[in-house]
Amino acid sequence: MTSFADTAAGKILIGVVVAIIGSLFGAFLTWVTISNQPPAAEIVPNILNAEALAVVNFSAKGSIDPDGEALTYDWSLNALPFGSNPAARCSLASDPAIANCQFVMPGTHAVTVTVEDESGSQAAKSATITVSVPSGYFSLFIQVSDDETVQSAAERALLYAVDWGAVQTTVGRPVLIFDPDLGSSVYGSTVERDIERARRAIADKEVRDNFKIGGLGLRQETKDLIAIQAAEAGISITFFDLGFGEIVTGVERGVGDGGFLLSDSPAAFSRLQRGKTQ
Repeated sequence: MTSFADTAAGKILIGVVVAIIGSLFGAFLTWVTISNQPPAAEIVPNILNAEALAVVNFSAKGSIDPDGEALTYDWSLNALPFGSNPAARCSLASDPAIANCQFVMPGTHAVTVTVEDESGSQAAKSATITVSVPSGYFSLFIQVSDDETVQSAAERALLYAVDWGAVQTTVGRPVLIFDPDLGSSVYGSTVERDIERARRAIADKEVRDNFKIGGLGLRQETKDLIAIQAAEAGISITFFDLGFGEIVTGVERGVGDGGFLLSDSPAAFSRLQRGKTQ
């Protein structure tokens, strides 16, 4: 016996019903999509002038979703995720709507928060921060050999033996360290300490493992931190009293291997470390 569904009319009717149901479902999804209102992002402060090393707290707690949906927060610095940009050390507080940044690079930077609701709608807002370095940079100048490979090995050893970001917190200004692989100075806070790499630098080029460094004006806390961490990499550092302004002439006279000095800019320190005055 043939049912109505097996007939041509039955099949047409079923097809029409399915099409109607599909159309209604599609209309429902469209209504849901249209009815969802996107969130509104907010960030404070949104314009700020700050000195290097000042910790700036950013809040996106003013962000809202008109539909009352929960929000998630994604933060970036100069369009890069936190931790990927050397301009600042940024981290999230226990509340994901709060971010903390400590800037080290001068110039204008953007901290952006992107909020997303449960329906996937997003909104973003940026804060503009202009950073200055009025007191200059703290830099480690060393000259231990006329042989460029030996000199580079010594620079590399000191670069990776110490947590320069931690040192930076004790001296109150951005720290510059010369990176021989880049051929320029880098911000110490961006260098990840690597004891094994420091040891290899000493061993590979037969660099002596003791350095006499001028440190007049350094707090004892800073000297201890540097000396202890260097010793863990097999490097001995002896500090002697030589002021910031006497480091270069002291090295030229053979008083020591280098020391800490103040630099106006990363470029100026790079030129000095490579023995160029222009």
